[in-house]
Amino acid sequence: MFRIIAICTTAALMGTTVLAQEAPKTVDQVARPGGTLPGTTDIALVQVASGLLDPTNVTNAGDGSGRIFVTERAGRVKIIDKDGNVLEEPFLDLTAINPLGSDVQTGFVEQGLYSIAFHPKFPENGYFYVHYASLPFNGDGMIVRFTVDPASPDVVSPERTNETAKVIMRIEQPWYNHNGGQIEFGPDGMLYIGSGDGGWEGDPYEAGQDLSTPLGKILRIDVDTEDRPYNIPSDNPYADASSERLMQLFGITEEQFSKIKTRSLPEIWSYGVRNPYEFAFDPKTGNMFIADVGQNHWEEIIFEKAGDGGHNYGWPRMEAAFCQPMTGDPAESECSVVGTLPAAMYPHNTAYPGAPEDT
Repeated sequence: MFRIIAICTTAALMGTTVLAQEAPKTVDQVARPGGTLPGTTDIALVQVASGLLDPTNVTNAGDGSGRIFVTERAGRVKIIDKDGNVLEEPFLDLTAINPLGSDVQTGFVEQGLYSIAFHPKFPENGYFYVHYASLPFNGDGMIVRFTVDPASPDVVSPERTNETAKVIMRIEQPWYNHNGGQIEFGPDGMLYIGSGDGGWEGDPYEAGQDLSTPLGKILRIDVDTEDRPYNIPSDNPYADASSERLMQLFGITEEQFSKIKTRSLPEIWSYGVRNPYEFAFDPKTGNMFIADVGQNHWEEIIFEKAGDGGHNYGWPRMEAAFCQPMTGDPAESECSVVGTLPAAMYPHNTAYPGAPEDT
């Protein structure tokens, strides 16, 4: 349901940009509210279920069961069956696997259980993955694989949870906000991870532009391995950029030099995002839409063509299509655009410092 709402919002904002399936080249091409949808498109919100507590993510298992899985921030995953009923017993309960208490840190509203993703071959292997703020690790992001018991498809017991847990990644978090959180398998079978800039405000770590940290990034990994947590896909933009090599001053082109990034992480797919709380793939094209949470004035929706990694989306140099920090009317700014522009953006009730409130 939440994803449907997000897609409808994107379409309403983007208009012809959605149809063209291309990222804007200039600021005036970035879609804003007030456009029209082509044809006679109707948009409506339909209640699917009720009684959920602080839901953060929703998906299905791709197993034909008709079940919908909803993560609750406290650390539980609930099932909505094909008839729209919310099952009383959680599918997964991370508040009951640690004898000292919950395994999930929920001290701040942006912490908790962020999302769940099912392996493309879930009907055969029973693998599913969750991303949550870890209480024992002081809020670090934990991405963990669990395995469903075929004899109990609707409930993963605490014993089964602990027995099958495989930690895929731990993302250190310096502060308690901007954790991103979405994980999802792309059409290519790789696991994509949305990682925020680490928190506070204004990205004091400059994480968005720093290729040596997983913060402020979209990460992409191959989890189809049993002898290690994951592999690096060979076509990741920085898969070999930091590999050790002999220094060579002559006989190398400028382009070849530009691909040497001695501190870059091979897991990085794209960078310069602030807090990519949700993203989704178009099932027909494989194109990616990222809801990147803005700071004080603008929200943005990023469009990325399928397989086209390596983009810099500008944060913290940019907020939406404007330079950051924003000190006044962006129309009067003469600074240059950094990175790839978002496909769409919409303002808060004040579009810039000193702007009249838009109610």
